Amino acid sequence: MCVSSVRVPSVCVRSSVVAVSPSSPQWWSLRCSRLSRAFYKVRKQGGHVVAGGATLKYNTARQCISSAAASAAPAARVPYALDNERLAAWVTAPPPEKEVLRVVSWNVAGMRGMLNNKDKASEFSALIRRTKPHHLLLQETKLQHTNVEEVSEKLNKLRLYEDGSDDTTTVGDVLKHRVWSCSRARKGYSGVAILSTEPHTWKSASVAADHNEEISALVEEGRVLTVRDKSGWVVCNAYVPNSGVGLKTIRRRIDAWEPALCSHLERSAAGAFVGEVATTSSSSLENETSDAHPYDVEMAGALSTPVAQDAESKAPRGVVYAGDLNVAMQPQDLWGNHHKNRKLAGYTDEERECAAKLLQDVQLHDAFRVVHGEDVKAFTYWDYRSKARLENRGWRIDYTLVTDADAVLDSFVLDDVQGSDHCPVLVVLSAA
Repeated sequence: MCVSSVRVPSVCVRSSVVAVSPSSPQWWSLRCSRLSRAFYKVRKQGGHVVAGGATLKYNTARQCISSAAASAAPAARVPYALDNERLAAWVTAPPPEKEVLRVVSWNVAGMRGMLNNKDKASEFSALIRRTKPHHLLLQETKLQHTNVEEVSEKLNKLRLYEDGSDDTTTVGDVLKHRVWSCSRARKGYSGVAILSTEPHTWKSASVAADHNEEISALVEEGRVLTVRDKSGWVVCNAYVPNSGVGLKTIRRRIDAWEPALCSHLERSAAGAFVGEVATTSSSSLENETSDAHPYDVEMAGALSTPVAQDAESKAPRGVVYAGDLNVAMQPQDLWGNHHKNRKLAGYTDEERECAAKLLQDVQLHDAFRVVHGEDVKAFTYWDYRSKARLENRGWRIDYTLVTDADAVLDSFVLDDVQGSDHCPVLVVLSAA
């Protein structure tokens, strides 16, 4: 079937049919809810998709609809189209005069669960194949130190291309350089990781100027990793503590975490980089014990050590702060029901005020808003329990914040990617 022949995509699942024209103004809101719901059912039931009058397999139909959508919608207003041409261009053929850095961030809701499930593992490898990230930032890995070697082996065996392809490249072949921060406070909880294509230096030290009991407890949960790559960008990956049911832990977040992280980012932006360790391969970090080579971000009293300059590194370029920040900063980052949600974790006045203060103090810019403006709605998290993803009742709580707004070339919310209650986000930065 020729992709260009698709005029009105339709999805048929059992007795329900969804049909919309990609040229209609309702296409994008419908795609997020009805089409995602139908695609999800097709995948779970092993069915087929009816598109343009022909019965196709799931992946073929999605490609047809993606192509039709990309050609019909203005690129500047579509930050989260499926496999659109704009995203593909930044991956396969960026402008020759631009040296770019692609940073993908994703809360995977359990790394072992992701890799042990065939469908989720396929989504994971497809994401890497599709975006070719220079840095892949993962949150909520739920790993212990003893799990890291097992997960690394799975990454080394997970093929980047589907079975049947002659290309046997694995995820491990591409993202060779990895650092992990695992929770020592609770098993199967929290944890972050940074997987990179090139060697970098990483920070094992301190997100706070004061070593206190509350911050120590947060650090034990493995919530922060910061690296500096050869382009000069300092990349901080964070899984910000949730304020909890009934806001039970909001004071710990507001009074301990937020000031500590703000200090960490301010000093990183100024060029301070403590606990720097050069990495040349993943094994140098993954196979060490936490005592000899700590995965956990540790606290230190001062952050005054300047960034080391090696022969291959450029001068400091700026700071990228990305991850699951557990706050919807603006009203347009929340699907609705704003008044009621002001009493819930992630949208309280205090949390949003702290986020605004962080942006101001560190002079950070929301990469998504830099590209797409203030009016575009896009969500990155949907509550599993209420089946919110089926109706697109989402929150945008996964951000990429940068100190240099002029360096932001493009930004995407990849909301068609399944496998977690969060979806990945991608930012394209100038690395020159």
